[in-house]
Amino acid sequence: MNRSRLPLVLALAAALVAGAAPAPRAAADDVSGGPPEFTPEARAAVDKGLDYLARTQREDGAWECNVGFKVNNSYNVTAVNAPHPGVTALAGTAFLAGGHLPGRGPYGKVLLRAIRYIIGGDPAEGDRWPGVVDDKGFIAANDTRMYSHAFATLFLAEVYGSSLDRALNERVREKLDRAVQFILRAQNDQGGWRYEANAVDSDMSVTVCQVMALRAARNKGVRVPQKAIDDAIRYVMESAVTGSGGRAWGLDAGEMRRGAFKYQYREQSPIGTRASLALTGAAMTTIFGAGLYDDGAIASWCRDHNLARFAPRRETPPRIKEMADYIIDEYADHARQFPRHYFWFYGHYYACQAMYIAGPERGWDRYFPLVRDHLLRNQDPDGSWEVQQVGRTFGTAVACVILQVPLRFLPVLDQR
Repeated sequence: MNRSRLPLVLALAAALVAGAAPAPRAAADDVSGGPPEFTPEARAAVDKGLDYLARTQREDGAWECNVGFKVNNSYNVTAVNAPHPGVTALAGTAFLAGGHLPGRGPYGKVLLRAIRYIIGGDPAEGDRWPGVVDDKGFIAANDTRMYSHAFATLFLAEVYGSSLDRALNERVREKLDRAVQFILRAQNDQGGWRYEANAVDSDMSVTVCQVMALRAARNKGVRVPQKAIDDAIRYVMESAVTGSGGRAWGLDAGEMRRGAFKYQYREQSPIGTRASLALTGAAMTTIFGAGLYDDGAIASWCRDHNLARFAPRRETPPRIKEMADYIIDEYADHARQFPRHYFWFYGHYYACQAMYIAGPERGWDRYFPLVRDHLLRNQDPDGSWEVQQVGRTFGTAVACVILQVPLRFLPVLDQR
């Protein structure tokens, strides 16, 4: 059977966070047999980064970070160094990305505390901490929004089934089910998501977070309607750039050419429509998350779902190689402008996943050394990575996830 046409629910069968892989992988405490791109220097940087995260975790299991939202190229901080569910989830994911498991190994207690912060304490043990999942399934604290909810949902999906404690797994599953239902209810008529639930418009950077959370949950047996995924892919494909029109407007904008994807495809003002490395990485990751792994699968999906712009004798969908080439071609300018900015970290959090799945034949071997070496140059002596205005916890968590992508310990990445 053609792998690219497999239903999303069958794309991965992992039941544990270190789930079945196409090739043997190293244990969490011995990555010496890992892939060549995970160099000794990268391994040392990750070790320092995870140590920093372990040292800075709060007693209640949370990590602190500035809460806020993007305004142009700045970050409007609404709460300074506050417990942050989304960043806590990213930090937890950084440990999972190295093969660490809750309750086992050197970081077992770190992961257990992170899970407890999100889902709450065990009532059977007299723990009254309610967690940060509300009655509607929304995961939030200190006015965090849909980004944070998606990261936390993804974390719960990746950690579900990984504990030897059956009761803990059941509690994670109950919160995960509710969080997924919240995402599904929050999807709007465009097929995407925005900063707030049920916003009338969408954007690529929020949409990718929700789709990857749904993908990870569906991998673990949570019901996700195919229509929700199809609607999201429709939104993504409508955002594709299929012509060439010079460089886009915007502080992180790149060239408007085939292979790129735009921030919002229904913006009223053309000056506000931009494409970028980060948005293209997000779009690629969303497409792969829907189980569309090659050009034929993408073209078939567009035909089967009657996308008018890609009808016969009209436009043709961008090819995966065009998307990957765009990311590589934009890399140098993007890194020069935003070496310690959240544009770089968030952009490559998804671009790295996309390029890994795209594989060596589409540029992974050219791309990853650029990202890896940038992170190695910019790590601070205490093991952290600072992101301007957002904070060190976010930067360190994302950097550790990026560097460990080649290890393939996260089921949501184990697609190639």
